[in-house]
Amino acid sequence: MAKFYAVKKGRKTGIFHTWEQCQAQTKGFPGAIFKSFSSLEEANQFLLEIPTVNENKEKINTPTTSISNYAYIDGSFDKVANIYGSGVVIIDDQNTIKHKFGGDDPELAKMRNVTGEIEAAKFVMTYAYKHNIKDFAIYYDYEGIAAWATGNWKTNLPFTKNYALFAKKIMERINIQFIKVAAHTGVALNEEADKLAKLAIADFSIDNNSLDYLDIHNLITSLEEEINNSQTDISFEKLSFF
Repeated sequence: MAKFYAVKKGRKTGIFHTWEQCQAQTKGFPGAIFKSFSSLEEANQFLLEIPTVNENKEKINTPTTSISNYAYIDGSFDKVANIYGSGVVIIDDQNTIKHKFGGDDPELAKMRNVTGEIEAAKFVMTYAYKHNIKDFAIYYDYEGIAAWATGNWKTNLPFTKNYALFAKKIMERINIQFIKVAAHTGVALNEEADKLAKLAIADFSIDNNSLDYLDIHNLITSLEEEINNSQTDISFEKLSFF
C-alpha cells in the first residue's frame, strides 16, 4: 500500500512519497512535525487543518500554520482574450497586502491559469526575500507550484524550468512552506486571491500598460535576470516596488 509522508515543519515542507525523503527533511531538525498517511487527501488535510465547520455549518477559514507570514495565490485565464491573471493576498505581521496583475505573452498563455499562479508564486517569494522573512508559507491550489519548486516534478518547458530555478534560489535563504488548498471550497483568502486573478484579466484587457502591471512585471523580470546571470547572492537594490 502506498504511503504519503506529510511534513508540516522540516527542512522542506510538503508531501513526500518515501520514508527516506521524509527523513531527509526531518531527521535532526528541531521541532520537526510530520506524519504518514494512506491517502493523499488525508496528508493534504494534515498540512492544511482547514477548513473546519462550526455548529452553523459555516466554514472557518483562518490558517493554522505556525508561520505568521504567509500568502494565498491563484491564477485565472481568459481563453477568448488569451490573457492570464494572478491574484495575491499576503499576510505580513497581521497586515493584509493585495496585488493583481495580468499578461498576454503567447507562449506563457499556453499554460493558461497555471501561468497566473506561477507568476503569483514568484511574486510572493520575491516579497519574502526582499523583506528578509525567514519563514514564509504559500497557500496554493495547483499542485505544480510546490512540485516544481521542490523538484518532485520534472520541468520540461523553459517557463517551468525558470520557475524551478527561481524557487530554488529563493529557498536557499528562506524556509518556504507550501500548503495546498482545494479550489473553491470557501477558504476566504483563497477565494479573494481567485477574485483578484479574475479582476487582473479584466483590468489588463482595458489597459495593459497600467502601473500595477508594469511595475510587477519589471520587478519579477529584474530578479529573474539576476538569478540567471549571477552565481552569487541576489541583490534587491534596484527592485523598488515593495
